[in-house]
Amino acid sequence: MTVKVKSKVCHSAGKDALKDFQLEFEGTRAFLVWDVFSVGSLLFKARVELNPRLLRSIHARSSNYYYRGKITLPRPETN
Repeated sequence: MTVKVKSKVCHSAGKDALKDFQLEFEGTRAFLVWDVFSVGSLLFKARVELNPRLLRSIHARSSNYYYRGKITLPRPETN
């Protein structure tokens, strides 16, 4: 399943971009898969948890869900 995300590309120019991300569910929790990478035979996924109340099912060609919330990405320098 995919979710469509509108993100700021360039803050100074004010341009927006749409990008599709994979969506995973664990029970009642929803996660946006930000990145996937492998180390040897291990597969790692960088996921961001979404508020499931703000996730809406849609019938579009490129996406199955639409998220009406703000996604705050972790900053590596603060981890």
